[in-house]
Amino acid sequence: MGLRATPTRDQWRRTLRPVVAAERRQGIGSLRPRRLVAGGPFAVRGDLEQLRPLFHGLGGRDRTYFVDDQVTVWSRTRARLVRIGKFDVDAVTRLRAFYPQRGLALRLQGAGEGENSGVSRELTARRTVAEHAPYLAPQLLSHGAFDVAGEPVAYLFEELIEARQLRNRAEVGERIGEVAELLTDLHASVGVASEPVERVVRRDLPQLWTEAVAEHGIDPSTDDAVQALFARNERLEVSISHGDLVASNILVTGDDRLVLVDWEFSRTQPIAFDLAKPLLQAADPEAALERLRHAVAPTMPASSASFTLEEQLTIAVARALSGSARKRAKAEKAGRLDAWAEDARRRRELLALLLDR
Repeated sequence: MGLRATPTRDQWRRTLRPVVAAERRQGIGSLRPRRLVAGGPFAVRGDLEQLRPLFHGLGGRDRTYFVDDQVTVWSRTRARLVRIGKFDVDAVTRLRAFYPQRGLALRLQGAGEGENSGVSRELTARRTVAEHAPYLAPQLLSHGAFDVAGEPVAYLFEELIEARQLRNRAEVGERIGEVAELLTDLHASVGVASEPVERVVRRDLPQLWTEAVAEHGIDPSTDDAVQALFARNERLEVSISHGDLVASNILVTGDDRLVLVDWEFSRTQPIAFDLAKPLLQAADPEAALERLRHAVAPTMPASSASFTLEEQLTIAVARALSGSARKRAKAEKAGRLDAWAEDARRRRELLALLLDR
């Protein structure tokens, strides 16, 4: 299932209360409790067969949903499908809810971090996207914040896009250039800055990298090459980023258009840091890298003062491998240690390819 345990009935009840409160603010509240069946990170109301395209589009599989320890929950929510965050089985509220009959989707998250909360960051990014590239994300419809049992919660409603996720790693590689071109148009409109590496990475990154070298058994020549990059205070191209450009956040609509969802980790950062994630997931990283090079040329021109695209991607991958102890602990808590290990293996392979290039 990818989760350490299925949330209990009481956990699901607590999770769904703020969903009901957000629905009332949207004017779609209900007085009559409805039955939902929950399994893994999903809760479904009604016939799963009717929701199968949406369910599968969120990464759900029948083996994930039909589990022995599924629970029945009664709630006044009008949502047909709810998905909690994969790391949030017993943590803060962080979920998405879907209303296909109304063409709506809800994102809801604890707002204890104020302007740094996921929903707040999403709102900031989506306003920028709506101004400069409205075709790149679903339309934002409404948003707000309120308290539930003394805990602050933030939410937003957006249009529900009828779309699917990228099917596999081969499709990620095939469409990575297209994704990069869409982002390049956004960057060109918003603006691109060129910043020295010391301003855009953590000061302790070299030390964190040294710890990662020991944890992952990275060979000395690779270590030397990465440390040499850190020591060169050259520039990286910086602009608005998506922040979590994994395959599950890249949707393909019925007319074969790409839409990006889940902008909650958006911030200003090096363009290459965004693009390293889909490159990591591509079945053929070398071919995908060629597509990237052509796509980003307008906003990442060759300059003697800047790192090359490959060097910027190398810094991004080395940065992602660093801080391993914290990432391993989080993955282990969520029952995703195997996925974490596979991710780290692919990053090491991508690092070797980039350094070779």
